[in-house]
This record gives sequence, structure tokens and C-alpha cells, in this order.
Amino acid sequence: DELPEGQYWWVHQWQYQKNGTTALVSFDQLGENNWHELTYCYRGLDWTIKNRRIMSGIAGNDYFAVAEMQKEKEEHGLLIFSAFFENGEWAPAPSVDITQLNIQPEGVFGKTWERVDPIVTYAESTGTHTRALQCQVLVSTTKPIAESVVSSTIELHLQSRNHFRTQWLAASR
Repeated sequence: DELPEGQYWWVHQWQYQKNGTTALVSFDQLGENNWHELTYCYRGLDWTIKNRRIMSGIAGNDYFAVAEMQKEKEEHGLLIFSAFFENGEWAPAPSVDITQLNIQPEGVFGKTWERVDPIVTYAESTGTHTRALQCQVLVSTTKPIAESVVSSTIELHLQSRNHFRTQWLAASR
């Protein structure tokens, strides 16, 4: 679909389930031309972001975010996501104020205050890009997330995003 400014919106998604655990792998482009901070979106879906850290893959500049989340007391989530630009260059990850992230702004003043004191601070752009593409893996379960699940989910994310990026670049030639 084409949006008014010539931006595009689409999502490809795969869902896997086993023993009460769900893994959702998504590849999308939401009309943005920079990193899309998904923790900000998930807090709007009633998830509490317990922690968020930035890691990088083999290249060193191929950043991805790892966020542990909880919804009420029964649902635990692990969100891993990253973005690359239309030319395959990895998008830099912004810094996020986690203490402020979990506070939902109320009313006009709360939403205005987020503009004055932003929760998400983006890195300076090094070039002009028309689109950013995003890969995310979300694991949700009723059990606390074990470290082995974190490791295997990171590996699933890295393999998925590399495959998506390779296919994207091949199709763009």
C-alpha cells in the first residue's frame, strides 16, 4: 500500500507456538525512515518494560535491542528488534529513558511534556534515507523468561534479520 507521502506500509509475520510459549517473527516497514522504538509502542499495549539493552552483531554497528517485559503478573515477554535502511545500512539505536518509558502520560500536558523532555533520543542521522525496515521477535509466555530462551531468541532474531536483509538487497538490485 502506498501512503500519501510516497511511504509504504506492510508487515510479514510468522507465529510459532509450543508448550504455552508463543514466538512472533515480523519483518515490516511502517512508513518510517529511522529506527522505530518498539518499546515505546509496547508500553502502549500495557507491557511494562523491565529492562532494555542494546547489543550488536558481528559487524559491530548492526545494533539490536533486547527488552524484557511483563504484562500484569501472568505474562512475560522478550522483545528483540532492529532496523536497517533501504540500502542495507544498519540503523543506529536511540537511547531510551526506561524510568520515564513506563509512565503513561495523561492529558494534553503529559503528551506535551514528552516533547520537552523526550523519552527516546535518536542519534544524529548520517545520511538521508527514504525508508527503514524492521525485524522483531516477540516471545510471550506465562513463565519467567529463562536465559536459555533469551539466547535462542537472540539467535532467531539475528538469523531472521540477516535473511530478510539479504533478500531485500537482492530484490533491490
